Amino acid sequence: MASRLIVKNLPKHATEERMRDYFAAMGEVTDCRLKKTKEGVSRNFGFIGFRSPEQAQQAITKLNRSFFDTSRITVEIAQTHGSDGIARPWSRFSPGSTKHAKEQEIASGGVAQTEVKLGGGLTGKQRKDDIPKEEMRSSEGASASAAMDVEVAAPKQATADDGDGVDDLSWLKKKSADAPAPADDAVAGEDPKKGKKKKKAKAKAKAK
Repeated sequence: MASRLIVKNLPKHATEERMRDYFAAMGEVTDCRLKKTKEGVSRNFGFIGFRSPEQAQQAITKLNRSFFDTSRITVEIAQTHGSDGIARPWSRFSPGSTKHAKEQEIASGGVAQTEVKLGGGLTGKQRKDDIPKEEMRSSEGASASAAMDVEVAAPKQATADDGDGVDDLSWLKKKSADAPAPADDAVAGEDPKKGKKKKKAKAKAKAK
């Protein structure tokens, strides 16, 4: 059994001196290392070594899921590099993680892989440089034309009442002829009730 442990979920303000003091009660600490970024910021985990595997096992039993200040830490056996027991790395600082691979590709001048969908229905991860410009343009044009499609209403069927085949002047004359003729006693722009009153007044004047 190994005697070197990994301690995860350490608080940002943790130091190697405080880690050593925290684990010293479990046995003789041979080394202590807190992992940091290039900028000197803590990565919230570190390694600690004991003189014997028995001391390391005792530290796991008593200190795993204990509280280091306000952080609940995880204490496990440190796996050797390349071991199958190592979980897939997630940090962008760890080789083997997706984020680390992307950053390395960008730093080396490579082109990040992007998922594309062409007009012909082709999908998959391809490099943009590998796609012909004509296909890229056709894909973009198809998307734009689909958004601008407008439904056109069917033309109205012509009927006899529409005056199909008749010029505008003849059609207006026809409509005027079909309109009902105004009453004889009606005066343009005059109220019919006023017209009746005037008619009665004329009748009375003639009677006198």
